[in-house]
Amino acid sequence: FFFSSRRRHTRFLPVSWARRCVQETGQQVHIHVFAKLEDGTVISSSVNENPFKFVLGRNEVTRGLEIGVRSMKVGENAIIYCEPQYGYGQKGFGKKVPSNAKLVYDIVLLATKIYEENHWEVQDPKRRELSSSLRVQGLSLIH
Repeated sequence: FFFSSRRRHTRFLPVSWARRCVQETGQQVHIHVFAKLEDGTVISSSVNENPFKFVLGRNEVTRGLEIGVRSMKVGENAIIYCEPQYGYGQKGFGKKVPSNAKLVYDIVLLATKIYEENHWEVQDPKRRELSSSLRVQGLSLIH
């Protein structure tokens, strides 16, 4: 795993540097991403579309992309080179990403914001507790 920033020039830095977190768990990040295999085969791109959004710490993206984005500042453009263990590993991903594929992400961090959970996205125990609380509040208004 290497991290490369094109802010002023290209740098290749070890993963230990990239783990210095600027962005925190629970933040929603908005990025433009151009993802490809090491041989240049394009996997996905959000460049001409709406920004790609995900919440840090929820395992919604590959480990390499999450580590790279955590170390970026808003407005920064970076290239992230991921070894298979930081990408999709031995399983690969569908027909687009073979097993043990090395990935290259070209990303721009557009924005970050505090993620506010939608009540319907909350895990079951929390949903039950919230539902019960709202029910009690509703009943108190009726009686």
